Amino acid sequence: MAPTATLSWNALLQGSALTVDQFNASTATGSLSSTGQLGWADGIDLNLNYSLREQDASQYQALLPEGLLPGALASTGSLTLRQTPEGSNGTFAVDSLEGMLNGYPLTGGGVVALNGGDFEFSALRLNVGDNQLRASGRWSDDVALEFQLQAGTLQNLSPLFAGSLQASGTIAGPRSGPSLTLTATGTDIVAGAQRIDTLQVDVDGQLAAHRLTLAMRSPLGDAALQLSGGFDAGEAATAGTPATPFLWQGRLLSGTLRTELGDWNCRRPRSCNFLPRKSAPRSSAGARVRAPFACRATGTTAARWRPARL
Repeated sequence: MAPTATLSWNALLQGSALTVDQFNASTATGSLSSTGQLGWADGIDLNLNYSLREQDASQYQALLPEGLLPGALASTGSLTLRQTPEGSNGTFAVDSLEGMLNGYPLTGGGVVALNGGDFEFSALRLNVGDNQLRASGRWSDDVALEFQLQAGTLQNLSPLFAGSLQASGTIAGPRSGPSLTLTATGTDIVAGAQRIDTLQVDVDGQLAAHRLTLAMRSPLGDAALQLSGGFDAGEAATAGTPATPFLWQGRLLSGTLRTELGDWNCRRPRSCNFLPRKSAPRSSAGARVRAPFACRATGTTAARWRPARL
């Protein structure tokens, strides 16, 4: 249930313009205040500043994913928007973001600018404890985005996780088909009952056609896979079936599995699909994989393996 809020304001209406000298929404533990102007003589013209203070954001935990426990929160920033028949322009700037998440310091900030159908991202940053996320660039006819994740202590982000994960990458090229480069490494990763001792992932190519290399060691065994494919649900929609969002389709080019049952090597490339698990509850994130490929075992268990699902 949302907390009870008290509203107060002081504004002046003159013709097709509203000047807000003071707007305040307050609860027992926090407040949101704003000043600015709103005009509508020739389209929409908005210019606002805001200040947010919350002593105990844990009352909003039900709105967040499981494992995220917010504490105190404070933020200041601004919003501008100019909307006319010719298009829209504006900015949303978070000048400061400070608080607590899962008992660790939370800071952040950055600017998102809109110019027609183009977006510019400037110095987007989010820090939780020792973990850092950075992103900047533009999404326009000529895409140029870069991002970096340094998560040395995943348990700071959520008590459901542990270990470390580092990732960096770029998205660049024409908006109709940008290229993606991604490198990610991890150690001692724990997610629920699953554990990964070491992880290495490399992706290079376009979103719709790229190559993916995966190397992983875990208590269940070791895996080394090379795949090629991409995210493209257009073919399924054209064939008369509903398009599936986030569907990855491609081919397993090579693969090696080392487990207690033996060492397994992929005999020949075959098609495979990857898509999010349908109707999965929030606490059981996962995915479904369909990979009908033929493999051959080496060592003490030389046998033919033809799995329909992994």
